[in-house]
Amino acid sequence: QAQLALSWALLSQVQGCWSSARASSKTGRAMYMVQGLGVRVVSSPSGKQKQKQKADAAPATVDTWQMLPTQFGLLCNNLFLDAGGVSPHALTWRCLADPAALSAKNAPAATQTWVR
Repeated sequence: QAQLALSWALLSQVQGCWSSARASSKTGRAMYMVQGLGVRVVSSPSGKQKQKQKADAAPATVDTWQMLPTQFGLLCNNLFLDAGGVSPHALTWRCLADPAALSAKNAPAATQTWVR
């Protein structure tokens, strides 16, 4: 329990609505709604996707992710967040090649930023 204290503190800070800092050419812009350990992800199509999209197609993709508290921080959909990645207006997640690689020396440098 004491080992997860950091994760529970982080979890309280990430609650609410976030959006991707930049739109991806593949997925467009994403909104992340965090409630408890769940994350509802709504992706709006990018410009290229909108052009290819059929008139009867849904305008957004919805997915649900689950956060996992670890002794080092939060793990979510192959992304890792520790205390150093949290500010009042942004979350900087590290992209993990392997979910077991939770230490900074093993994690790749790629990041994903969510903003309020």
